[in-house]
Amino acid sequence: MTEPLSDGLGGVLSAQALKRALALARERDAVVLGPGLGQDAGTREFVRTFVPQCPVPLVVDADALNALTAAGTSTGPLELIKRPQPTIVTPHPGE
Repeated sequence: MTEPLSDGLGGVLSAQALKRALALARERDAVVLGPGLGQDAGTREFVRTFVPQCPVPLVVDADALNALTAAGTSTGPLELIKRPQPTIVTPHPGE
C-alpha cells in the first residue's frame, strides 16, 4: 500500500521522485497523496507536477492540498478539475 520514493536533502519528498511515482501510479487502481508529505519547496513542486499527470483516480488530502493552494504557485486547485480521472478532495478548515 505504500512505496518509498527518493527524497531530497533532509528526507523530504523531492521533484526527483516524480518519474518513479508516476510509474507506480500506473500499476495501481488509485493513489492517495498528501498525509505527512510536509511543505518543503521541492515537495510542493512534486505535488503540483504529479497531480495533473497522475493516470489513476486520486485522493488529495492534507499537505498535498496545502501544496496546491500555496501562495505564489502558478498552478492550483483548478488543476484537479482538469484531471480526466476521478479526483476526491478532502479538505478541512485548516487546509
